[in-house]
Amino acid sequence: MLLSTANKSILVVEDIDCTIEFQNRLSFNPPPVNYPYDMHHQDGNKVTLSGFLNFIDGKMDVHIHMSYCTPCGFKILAANYLDIKDHFLFKETENLIATTEVTPAEVAEQLLRDDQVDVVLQGLIDFLHVKRKKMRKLKLRKWKLR
Repeated sequence: MLLSTANKSILVVEDIDCTIEFQNRLSFNPPPVNYPYDMHHQDGNKVTLSGFLNFIDGKMDVHIHMSYCTPCGFKILAANYLDIKDHFLFKETENLIATTEVTPAEVAEQLLRDDQVDVVLQGLIDFLHVKRKKMRKLKLRKWKLR
């Protein structure tokens, strides 16, 4: 699959440690003949994490900055995950998202926690309050170290 990836493609690798069974990097097997271009060890059925990362590193030409979630992004996630376009908790949620450094993946994870919309949104609000508090403590600690 990786060899057939065309130029100007976007390759997303998520949960790399769960996707395939990687061979222990401390094993005593010698590296493959075409290392680092060949991800497989000599037995042909084991993939090393080092080999995989070296392989995809040669194909990376562009780095894309992924920003934090915005209120607009939250609305899109809520529509996709909860099938809702508005809710009485949206205003508070949007205000918290606008002032908290939270990724879309973190928001999506919270939206999947329950089947009841009220419970999910309140859980997201609670999560954002905790995240915001941690963020403030971290910034204060960095400021004190100056």
